[in-house]
Amino acid sequence: MIWQHASLTIHASIGASLYPENAHNCEQLLQHADKAMYQQKIAGGNGLSHFDQGMLEAETLDLSYFPCL
Repeated sequence: MIWQHASLTIHASIGASLYPENAHNCEQLLQHADKAMYQQKIAGGNGLSHFDQGMLEAETLDLSYFPCL
């Protein structure tokens, strides 16, 4: 993209969630799209990631293991 005689490179990480397949209300739909977006960022960004139920299961697994200090 050229803007004011300068070349700009734009990258985007996009998360998508579908209604009613992935969520039952607007809040849940946005939360799931947000999870998909962060999954795309972890994967290197600059792309689109679709929400799937495994994202919630992976989050539960990550939160369930905290060693006692």
